[in-house]
Amino acid sequence: MSTNLKLNVHSVKCIDETGGKWREKIGNDEIYMAAFTMTDNLELVRKNAFSVYGDFDDGDQFNFNPPKTLLNMNIASAENGSTYGAGIILAEKDNNRSWDSLWDFLYHYSSSNPKAKDLPVALRVGTQLLHKGTLALKKFDEFIGSEFSRAYEDDFFPPMQVYTTLSGKDHTWNGQFTSPVFSAECTAHDGKYRVYYSWELL
Repeated sequence: MSTNLKLNVHSVKCIDETGGKWREKIGNDEIYMAAFTMTDNLELVRKNAFSVYGDFDDGDQFNFNPPKTLLNMNIASAENGSTYGAGIILAEKDNNRSWDSLWDFLYHYSSSNPKAKDLPVALRVGTQLLHKGTLALKKFDEFIGSEFSRAYEDDFFPPMQVYTTLSGKDHTWNGQFTSPVFSAECTAHDGKYRVYYSWELL
């Protein structure tokens, strides 16, 4: 009987380097990754930013061997049809100070916005709505285009929202405790990246 669900990343592929064709000729992308989810009590759980690869060019793919765990979620209360979700964030990094403010933004946005309750919900963890995370995702485009983001020169991509639905604590994927490998894509700053990930039950 499983009580934990892991989100693992297998590889990151550069479909198109950031910055347009002229910037691509003189440099490469230094890509960092982070991830977040919410507990049933709506507490932020995060994987702090780490370096994926410092020299991405068009077509490059970095493989994690073994796959790297991004998040570990408690599913002790999982029931049939429980859906678990997370946000995966990539950034072309120039200055790591902006990540602290990103986490602060993700955590505090909903409580500081008087219209928060009117925004639609996009993520779920178990039977609980990922309220704060969803609201942050809803407004993320404003964050990455803000004066703050430009000042720190980090090029954030919109979070990739990933999900899995379990049939309960005895769930398997065709008899396996590890799901097939899925992919998610993000596009911004004239660049495009694809992340390959899977779920694992423990």
